[in-house]
Amino acid sequence: MTLRLRLTAWNALAFTATLLVIAVIFWLVYGAALRRGLDEVLQATAIATVDLLEVERGGQPDPGTLPRGIYIVILDPSGSLVYATAGAPAVAPPSPGLSTLQARDGSSDAVYAAPAEDGRTVVAGSTLAEIDQNLRSLAETMALAGGALIVLSVLGGWWLVGRALAPVSRLAREADAIGSSELDRRLAGVDGNDELGALARTLNRMLARVEASV
Repeated sequence: MTLRLRLTAWNALAFTATLLVIAVIFWLVYGAALRRGLDEVLQATAIATVDLLEVERGGQPDPGTLPRGIYIVILDPSGSLVYATAGAPAVAPPSPGLSTLQARDGSSDAVYAAPAEDGRTVVAGSTLAEIDQNLRSLAETMALAGGALIVLSVLGGWWLVGRALAPVSRLAREADAIGSSELDRRLAGVDGNDELGALARTLNRMLARVEASV
């Protein structure tokens, strides 16, 4: 394996690892933000429904005023169903506060349970399917974009490494072209203060020693 290929491979590996870490962190932060936003909506909806029940003992929440995708379930003190909006699943009395309910079909719902003063429990919930779908779409998009960036990184790294190693190749060609009849010939590019300049000066000193010994 050539030096150019090894350097390009190391560059691609480092770029891929960095990109993967950034993508995972962004995916986790984005998912946490979506869940946090949904939890806040569920909490506000449940508390507002409890306030409505305490003001109107026989009142019921208007489904038209609920946020999109949110359902309401009201349970009596014994856990029996008193009221449920359309599409609400059958839920057992959850613990007060936020929790996640697992359904038999493998889906899951985020719920917030708020107890009322009369012993009833208001459960505001929403399926997590939309959040899961958003996270899957984000992962697919990042995978496609990341793959394209890795390809560009490999091509760009190959070009940059070639540019960086071009002076080394030039020195090698010049040194290889020096024959036994031209030992007074020296390599160019000795003025630089970088590693290539140091290499050229070292080779020139070696040529001078060879010329003197001959």
